[in-house]
Amino acid sequence: MRRPSQKSIDLYNRLVEQANQARKKLKRIHKRAEETFGAGRLPALIIPKSSHKVRMNQFQGLSSAELHRRLKAYWVNLSRLKEQFAQGLRTYLAKTVKDGYMQLWRDQIDLHSGERPEGFHGLMFLREQIENSDMGAFMETYNKLFRLSPEVFLAMLYAKRITAFKWIYIEMERGNAEGSWLQEQNELLAVGPKEQAKLVEEVLGSDYDYKHSRRTMQAVERKEAKKKA
Repeated sequence: MRRPSQKSIDLYNRLVEQANQARKKLKRIHKRAEETFGAGRLPALIIPKSSHKVRMNQFQGLSSAELHRRLKAYWVNLSRLKEQFAQGLRTYLAKTVKDGYMQLWRDQIDLHSGERPEGFHGLMFLREQIENSDMGAFMETYNKLFRLSPEVFLAMLYAKRITAFKWIYIEMERGNAEGSWLQEQNELLAVGPKEQAKLVEEVLGSDYDYKHSRRTMQAVERKEAKKKA
């Protein structure tokens, strides 16, 4: 494994700063959510592990085995930091919090229907898929969840507006699209843009550009509408 250049180490340390800032912000968010909604114990998946900066001299004066171990850890950590934090906290929220939940939905809908999303780069179900499948009601709810920005999703998660997937899974197993849990999830998602913005402000505070996120999701919806036309 090659030794890192100073440029690589500088990038690594900038990403470490972003990761640690994200950690602090998310802890503040959770504290606010606890005070406002009684959010309870912090989900482990939301908070990134603390990261430490590196220096060039940490790769000097080592045995071959120790140097190999340290270089391997460096490049693995750099790859992880770039994936999670190169574009800031919003990307981290999208990839770590929201995407993990959406993947559960996609996998289980596929398992029960053989269908994968065919719209928006394979991430949303098309109208014809929804209308022609026994799992159509689940697909429709999935699309509603997908349209939420990562910030709104996290705010709704803390405000107990996102149903634990285990209950949705039970209804998928039963083939019961009219079940109380799916219906409850749809009712909890029936929150307009103004109410969403208020919820984000209550839970996440003023660290986030909610309007930008909302415009992004509206652009997604417009693209999907054009495809259907």
